[in-house]
Amino acid sequence: MKIFFLSCLFIFPATFLFAQNDSADEKSIATAVQKLEKIWNRHDMDAYCDLFTDDATWINIVGMFWQNKTDLCKAHKVIKEVALKYWTAKMDLVKLRIIAPDVALAYIYETIHVEEDYSLPNGTKFSKGDTSHDQISLVYIRKGNEWKITAGHNTVVDPKMAAFNPIK
Repeated sequence: MKIFFLSCLFIFPATFLFAQNDSADEKSIATAVQKLEKIWNRHDMDAYCDLFTDDATWINIVGMFWQNKTDLCKAHKVIKEVALKYWTAKMDLVKLRIIAPDVALAYIYETIHVEEDYSLPNGTKFSKGDTSHDQISLVYIRKGNEWKITAGHNTVVDPKMAAFNPIK
């Protein structure tokens, strides 16, 4: 019986400390997502690129796969001039999972607001006031005292299919 009580004396405080750390990590990652939104809406691609690890990967909304920070930054800078500079985004952190002490998965629901008319190189036109929605998954890893994105994937939410979600 003494062993049980002694075990409880050590286990419960340790559990509390780990829970405290998860909470601090969750707040740090939520802050990192807010920072991502602010940088994105300033269209500051250099600051955006600083959010990633050197070996980061990204799959964009049309399935392009970029396999390092250099390529994903180059791609985002080019695409910014064609489209990204014409819209802003609201990023809502939907779910956060701490996978390991230095690894987290963030799920973000993004609402895109078109700020001025523009056309993509393929002829697709967008008008000021248009909105669309994306789902973004980001894998964050802790590098020193900050959380960096090491992998990301975003996909367009199809509003026509939303009514057919089998779990809703």
